[in-house]
Amino acid sequence: MHQALARQSASKTLALRATGLADARCAVDVMLTTTERLARYETAQEIIGMMIALRSEWIGQERSKTEPDAQKIEAWLAEQDRLAAEEDGLSMDDAEALDRVVREYGPIVRAAFSG
Repeated sequence: MHQALARQSASKTLALRATGLADARCAVDVMLTTTERLARYETAQEIIGMMIALRSEWIGQERSKTEPDAQKIEAWLAEQDRLAAEEDGLSMDDAEALDRVVREYGPIVRAAFSG
């Protein structure tokens, strides 16, 4: 499904560039179907959820140590809160925020869960 969406998006981008639109990416975002926007939104939500899960794993590992580092745990708990607030603030109509989540956190999640 993601490959089909990527092909559709690429086709739209090429068509828009051929017509001379200055900001083809912005115009593509306007042309996305509700299903495509929802898929981007759900992807961003999943990525943030995985970031929160990573922090939970780190917290659990730290707490299991003989002498856990309370500062690390507090920092990760604060990160979880920040990420949860960021997830709550997402909107499927905010393409910029969704793209940023995928661009910023996607590589981290991919690296953590690929090995």
